[in-house]
Amino acid sequence: MTISVLSAERRIDYCQRAIAAIEAERFDSPTRPARRARLIAAWEQAVAEAAMVRCGRCGAPLTDPLSQARGLGPCCAAKGQR
Repeated sequence: MTISVLSAERRIDYCQRAIAAIEAERFDSPTRPARRARLIAAWEQAVAEAAMVRCGRCGAPLTDPLSQARGLGPCCAAKGQR
């Protein structure tokens, strides 16, 4: 399953459940540490993405504090002023 097409919130939930399932396994498989590490990395990425403020018009990530407060990136804000 490709989890990158899911929303950040759904990826967070999926990763948490998958990590819990790996932790609950009764046997140690050689791939267990690698699977757990990949899921933790995916979870961290989804958490960071969910916390990122995005442009209300185009969905691009906003890094400037003024743009974050406005909710629009500079290009989209300029389009609205025309």
